[in-house]
Amino acid sequence: MRSARLPAVKTLGDFDFSFQPSVKRDQLESLHTLSFIERRENVVFLGPPGVGKTHLVISLAIAAAEHGRRVYYATLADRGGHDEHETETR
Repeated sequence: MRSARLPAVKTLGDFDFSFQPSVKRDQLESLHTLSFIERRENVVFLGPPGVGKTHLVISLAIAAAEHGRRVYYATLADRGGHDEHETETR
């Protein structure tokens, strides 16, 4: 998991849903089953700064790594783009 370059360890269980009530817990729990990977679907988190996007992306990356998936975390700035976060799972 070290090679994933995750900036922190954040799990879905650590996410404060009361801080961000617009986030749908059931949708996130469904995403954490990782079935979107088998269907070859993309997941995109959009929103203003400070709403928990990075936390949730990291929690998905950790879940994927725990299920044997290779995970690599990079910001778009790392890749020569805007200063947003991107995680790639294979």
